[in-house]
Amino acid sequence: MYVAYAQSPYDEVRIALNGYAPAPMRRWGCHKMQGRLPGQVPHYGCAGPDGHTLL
Repeated sequence: MYVAYAQSPYDEVRIALNGYAPAPMRRWGCHKMQGRLPGQVPHYGCAGPDGHTLL
């Protein structure tokens, strides 16, 4: 639900829940959020090694 309706990718609760999700679900959620909110820097948990690209 959060991925579909959140207004910000930086919600602390979602970031925490994202960390417990299986890797495929985590990647899916990160890419969905990036598609819905383009131009946002990925939050901790979705950021790749450089901090700006997705997992």
